[in-house]
Amino acid sequence: MRICTVRGCEYKHYANGLCSLHYMRHRRTGSADRKTSINVGKNCSVEECEGRAVTKGLCPIHYDRVKKTGSVERTNGVNIGKVCSIVGCQKDSRARGMCMMHYERMRRRRSDDA
Repeated sequence: MRICTVRGCEYKHYANGLCSLHYMRHRRTGSADRKTSINVGKNCSVEECEGRAVTKGLCPIHYDRVKKTGSVERTNGVNIGKVCSIVGCQKDSRARGMCMMHYERMRRRRSDDA
């Protein structure tokens, strides 16, 4: 049985000579070593965004926008780029002007009242 090539790791080989933990870390950060993760503690690279960078230098909100629209800017598409109507929430709206979290909370409250 082949094992991970990272020193001190004895998990089973998954891909490219690494176990699944080190392989996924390498894909996210560019290094299988825990100490060299790229985005730890950095802010989103979008100007005026104070979110914590998670993927490719972007916070989750801006990364999702890039995946959906190809740009970090808000667009005029159907609900794309519209912000949740709940005060203080900056997530994109999905249903009835709310993000999915707030929409599901509202929906659950209504079903509990019925």
